[in-house]
This record gives sequence, C-alpha cells and structure tokens, in this order.
Amino acid sequence: MSQKTLSGMWGKKKETPDKKRKAPSSSSSSSSSSSSSSSSSSTDSTTSSSKKKKSQVVLSLASITDEGWRGVLAPQEQKNYFKTLRRFVDSAYKNKTIYPPRPDIFACFNQTGWDDVRVVVIGQDPYHGAGQAHGLAFSVRRGHKVPPSLRNMYKELMNDPDVPNFNKVKPEHGYLTQWTRQGVLLLNTVLTVQASTAYSHRKKGWETFTKAALSKLAKERENLVFLCWGAGAHKLADECGATRSAKHLVIKTSHPSPLGATKTKSPFIGSQCFSKCNAYLEEKGLPRIVWRINNKEGL
Repeated sequence: MSQKTLSGMWGKKKETPDKKRKAPSSSSSSSSSSSSSSSSSSTDSTTSSSKKKKSQVVLSLASITDEGWRGVLAPQEQKNYFKTLRRFVDSAYKNKTIYPPRPDIFACFNQTGWDDVRVVVIGQDPYHGAGQAHGLAFSVRRGHKVPPSLRNMYKELMNDPDVPNFNKVKPEHGYLTQWTRQGVLLLNTVLTVQASTAYSHRKKGWETFTKAALSKLAKERENLVFLCWGAGAHKLADECGATRSAKHLVIKTSHPSPLGATKTKSPFIGSQCFSKCNAYLEEKGLPRIVWRINNKEGL
C-alpha cells in the first residue's frame, strides 16, 4: 500500500517527537548562556577564594602593630626554626581548634609596646579552654571564671601589706589589660595551644622565639623587673641573660598554680613579689604599677 493511501486512511501523519521540539529562542539561549557563565564565574570565585584561604599564612609578624617590637623581632622570620614553626601553626589552625584566635597570637606585643615595657611576667602557654585565651599570659577574657593561678595572684596581692591599694575583695574577672597598659608585658613562653591539650605546642619553635624577644629586652633595655614564676620561667630568665645582668631585677618564686604556690624554698604565696617590683621601679625613678583591678575593665 502506498504512503499516500496510508495517509488517507489514518488522516494526517503524526509528527515524531523530534519534529515537535522547537528550536530554543534567542532569549532562552542567552539566558542559558548567562546562567552557565554565572555558574562558571561563581565556581571560579569559590575556587579562587578557597585557594586564597589555603595559601593564607597564619603566623606573620606583620600582625604586630608596635613598630618597636616589629623591628626587634623581624629577623626571626628569616630563620629556619621560624619557617618550620610557621608551617606547623598554619596547619594546626586549618585542621584543629587552636587558641588564642589568630589575630591575638601576638597580642602581648601590641598591648605593651617595646618602649613601654617596665615589667615582664613570664607565663607557660595559653589557656586551652574555649574563649579563655586572648594572647596575654595569665589573663582571661571577661565572662570566664578566674583561673586558679590568677586567683592565687590576686590572693598574694590582697595579702601583701605593701600593696595597700589592691582590691579588698577578689576582683570579679581576670582581664588584665589594665596591667599591660602600664608597661607589664604578659608573655607566654609558648604562644599557641590546641584545645583541651595543655603544652601541646611545646618544642615547636615558640621557645626560641620568646627567648629572642626576652634576650633583646635584657640586652638593650635597663631597669626592667622580670617576674619569673616556676622552673620554666627561671630557666628562660637565665638563658636570655636577664639573671646575669646588673641592669635588671629578677624575682624568682614557685609558680602561682595551686600545685606549687606554697612549695619550694621560694614559694609564690608570701613572696611579696608585686611590692618588691614596685619598690625597685620607685628606686629607679620610675612610676609604680597600679595592680588594682577595675571590675568594669573590658565592659
């Protein structure tokens, strides 16, 4: 039977699906192209942002805003130990929970400028609880309970008869920026720590860095007071040259931690280290430190 006859029998021949499809309009094509371009642009932007994030250097002395400290410490960045330390810290911040927050790693140098340092307090490593550490040894952010070591520091200040202006009742917080503004450098030996893991960043290079900072102070400055609490701080004071120098006063006691505050031949409790510090400063014609804590500080 011919095709013509079939057409007559069944009427109009049905179009195949291919014939039913319409060619996309120019506006549809343009929209599709625009969408594809936008998607591609978004992907490129995300990839670029991701690459920037991955290549970001966490540990940079450029974050030290005090020109004096930045100039003193700049040569450390070129040394092999610091490059190794940088890689370790960079990787740690990317893959784990690390304290303090990145911008606060060098906070102690920004809070107490090179030319302003009068007293050096040597700590161990940052607090490893969430939100506590902010780059200053022994200090804790407002809203957090005063840590045990700092409670003993307050206790010693309250019991020292030669610090008559200290709080009669223990301060409500442990935010010590009042001290840093007066020239008290609150320097931890190790500047970063993994969450819930004390001493986790020891022997990674920080000790070399902080020793370099203290060595510069001991060598180039005069009439500083080094408050060294615990064996680690004693050793660091010896290694940086502060102990041997007649230009400074070095006060060594046990650590204010409850585990050691009343122990050793030179216990922290009863040492009157804060009033001895002020007596030395006054003898050198320098202003005393006002240790009193303002309960509204940091609000």
